[in-house]
Amino acid sequence: MKRFIESMNEMINHKNGMTLLEVVLAMTVVVIVTSAVIPVGKIMIVQEKEDRMKVNLKNAREAISKYQYEVGVCPPSIDILIEKRYLRRFEDEPFGNKWLYTPYTAPGVWKEFVDDDSEEIVEETVEDTDETPDNDNEKTIKGNDDDKTKKGKTKKFKKIRIRKKKAKHVRGPAAAVPGEMIYDIRSATEYTGLNGKVYTSW
Repeated sequence: MKRFIESMNEMINHKNGMTLLEVVLAMTVVVIVTSAVIPVGKIMIVQEKEDRMKVNLKNAREAISKYQYEVGVCPPSIDILIEKRYLRRFEDEPFGNKWLYTPYTAPGVWKEFVDDDSEEIVEETVEDTDETPDNDNEKTIKGNDDDKTKKGKTKKFKKIRIRKKKAKHVRGPAAAVPGEMIYDIRSATEYTGLNGKVYTSW
């Protein structure tokens, strides 16, 4: 503080320097401008996140309603809404928290999404490893609809069923607990928005 006052006195005594009053006024203006700019920047960031939240909630809720109307039941996951083209995409919760869902059987009870571990059965045609010589020294390749005959041993093909995990369209957990259907969704962020309402009530 002492050095600051000495430097100010030097500026005052200098012929072309600033007066102490001018320095104080300049510093005051800088402080006022800085204090005004920083909150505005924070508000703009929050506003952008709120806009993303509104879009995600609106699109997801419309997709859930349309799926329920056309299929007759609520969807078991957000992923199926994207797979069936009811929803184009679904982003992560903008404030870094989680999305919650309420099941159709218990509206108002909010739960966390879980990973979708459901599987689908895929049929594939593979060659049978058992090979036996044919009497006429020819081999028959059995396909899906017709047989093809070539010289050699008899080769048989068979269909097998393979369980594969379904491809995910959403990053992270986005499915209801097995046996439950998604009735509505909301954010788990309990902050108050710029409109005065808590995000969990949006």
